[in-house]
Amino acid sequence: MAIKQIILIKSIISIHFVLVFSVLSLHAQTKGNSQEFNYSNSDSFENGEYTSDFELHISTYLKENMESPQDLLKLIGGELVLCDIPEDDGVRWENLGPFDSKNDRQMNQGRIEAISVNRYNENDILVGGHNGGVWRTLDGGVTWRNTTDDEGLSVVGFHEIIRHPKNQKVVYAATGVALNQWNNGSRGYGIGIVMSVDGGETWTETGHSPPYGGWHSGTADIVIDPRSTFDSTILYTINATTLFRYTGLMEAKGQWQEIYSDKSHHTGPAIFGDVTNHDLEIDRWGNVFLCNALGVYYYVSGGTTIEKLTSIKIPDERSDRVFCNGDTIQNPVKVLFDLEINKQGHLALLANYYYVHPVMDKCKVKTRPYYYCTSIDGGKSWTEPINLKTGGYAFPNLAVNQYNTDIFYFEGSGRHVRKSINGGQTNKKLKTNRNHVDVRHLKLTKSTIGDSIGIEDEVYVGNDGGIAKLDGNEFWRDITGVGICNTNYFGLGITDANSEYIFTGAQDGSLNFYDNGEWYTTSPGGDNGDCLIDPRDESIVYQSANGTFRPGVMDGKKWRGRGGKSLVKGVGLFPVLMNPNNPDEVFAGGNEVHVSSDNGRTWQEIQHVEAPKRINRLAMSEANSNVLYYVNHGYYWDKKSPAVADHNQGGIFKAIRDLNGTWKVENISSNLYDKCIGERNCGLPQILSAVTVDPTNENRLFVTMSGFKSGKKVFQSNDGGNSWQNISQCLPNLPATCIVYEKNSNDGIYVGTDYGVFYKNADLEDWVIYGSGGPNSMITDMHINYQSRQLIVSSMGRGLWRAPLFPK
Repeated sequence: MAIKQIILIKSIISIHFVLVFSVLSLHAQTKGNSQEFNYSNSDSFENGEYTSDFELHISTYLKENMESPQDLLKLIGGELVLCDIPEDDGVRWENLGPFDSKNDRQMNQGRIEAISVNRYNENDILVGGHNGGVWRTLDGGVTWRNTTDDEGLSVVGFHEIIRHPKNQKVVYAATGVALNQWNNGSRGYGIGIVMSVDGGETWTETGHSPPYGGWHSGTADIVIDPRSTFDSTILYTINATTLFRYTGLMEAKGQWQEIYSDKSHHTGPAIFGDVTNHDLEIDRWGNVFLCNALGVYYYVSGGTTIEKLTSIKIPDERSDRVFCNGDTIQNPVKVLFDLEINKQGHLALLANYYYVHPVMDKCKVKTRPYYYCTSIDGGKSWTEPINLKTGGYAFPNLAVNQYNTDIFYFEGSGRHVRKSINGGQTNKKLKTNRNHVDVRHLKLTKSTIGDSIGIEDEVYVGNDGGIAKLDGNEFWRDITGVGICNTNYFGLGITDANSEYIFTGAQDGSLNFYDNGEWYTTSPGGDNGDCLIDPRDESIVYQSANGTFRPGVMDGKKWRGRGGKSLVKGVGLFPVLMNPNNPDEVFAGGNEVHVSSDNGRTWQEIQHVEAPKRINRLAMSEANSNVLYYVNHGYYWDKKSPAVADHNQGGIFKAIRDLNGTWKVENISSNLYDKCIGERNCGLPQILSAVTVDPTNENRLFVTMSGFKSGKKVFQSNDGGNSWQNISQCLPNLPATCIVYEKNSNDGIYVGTDYGVFYKNADLEDWVIYGSGGPNSMITDMHINYQSRQLIVSSMGRGLWRAPLFPK
């Protein structure tokens, strides 16, 4: 059965703002008859397989305030031809990868959030990414295949994947993950619960697609009652506002019952206030537990209440008070918990404290050691908490032996996984074998009764570079293999001199570069963003990483930095630009725009009159390198009160350099403003995300908007920003993230969106989806190589792509 198209989009966010959230889905076409599942002789499926011809019907859920949803559904499903202009069938996209992590730094593909292993076949594994969908291996991780591209789910984040206890081919997945406020939002779209009946090869939605919104969107977790049968499947899931239960046939197409809800706070609130990192667990008797930053809660079966487990003895430790940022802060500022339940029904709890300490006049956050405790009576009483004498890095991750809670595994200091065999009295670091940093998911799939040291435990780890399996209980073996292409790229750099030489900056993936079909990973580590290559010497490479601009030189396949300049207050990434007429002059958009005339050795700031915010994009025309445009990621009007909106306003800015080398900056956003009160306090309808300039005319520029205001995606100015024309026309109501103008073309413009690339020129009446087989995912950056006449595109969760330019 091959589902041709299914696109479901929900819960979208742009930086700092809660936007409209919608759940979108499309009818899926499959082979066979239209009928319900047939579960005759269902007991015979205990270990495996069943086949059934059926047609999967997809319900459509639309949020009331989504503008023009029907056109959007048809567009994404391939049913809408944009303004009767067909796409050019001669254009074909090529996915350049990376497809494997076999280089000097192992496990460097992309972020793995979910792992599911077939209990009867450990070679059958599903993994889900923060973006990019799901991958499957049938050979234990040697080779992988994406199984969600055909359904159009490349844009979706998969947070948890579970299997039906009666049939391991029946799979349920919770979609949507915590969102990143850097770089126009590293969005992990959520569409509720989806499922598969063929081991994860094809996917469809269930009846759980509730419309909701909030800063942390998506479905946080899903569990299945281990006593479930085909005819009586019981599922629980939770999002930011509501705990749901489903009881019925295994396809879960029926009504999901709201059994506890709190929608009394802000738009898209979280249960218990702003807490959203909800973790669900269920024991062998069907008792449901909820764990979040405030503690552990027990759902009273059959009721509508949640009771907090007050017997937990985790230390309060609220005696530490510090003064920084002008405030007295009570520590700890945050406590994160992770709860696990083993096959005996015993509970294990890991707590991680976050403390603030003053550094100069700033507040810095650090962690204190973990605490570990257990309960053998369903949470009624708990052991004394053990101080593990090691701290965590981000969210705590815990995996517990299925028969002995004294044996457990947990994330320590980001890169490492630690193990204890005596309830936490002591623990040791498991050798990393070059595991990637940031543990996102620990999964223990098998234990042996009587194994007192856990030597036969099967443990998997997902992190920001891939997936590994604990081998012999001592070393981690990378099983990311070949085929997973889920790298989260923030930016890229190219050179016309060599079309097969491309640099990319990855989220926690270092500096990646593509060289004649091969991929390499090099320093610096951490989060990397935009890149530049000197057109005179391809070994000179600049990049932005963790708030710092770094010039460097390639030494073979290694990047050697020459020092850096911190340009962003705090951590974060930013755009960089090279003067098209003078490669020695580079620009960087941090909290302000910075310019260097000596390849990044010394810098000066280009000031503007507004309050400093984050710079999204920079642009300059070859026709005049004394004119610079940039978009500022400030607030737009209807998200701040009129008293402060004007001061914090973002927009499009124009900097002009005079004969003395002094830059004068003006805000040229006024004709883009959407709302006004009096003569001031005007604002943009959405955040400006990108800008591009005609290389032959510095007064012709184009900007994009990121958000969900229908018909407000791309604007053009022919007079240097004095006036603007809306050229959005039939572009879909999705965030537009980047834009590039093709030199010496008939006004050819390429626009990257959260669902691929669109194109328009002066001969076309309207926009078209560009090419076929392209990245139906979030586009983060685009550049044109004029020597090879190719468009190079980076994506969030589906790696690097290229396609030929529109045929002349």
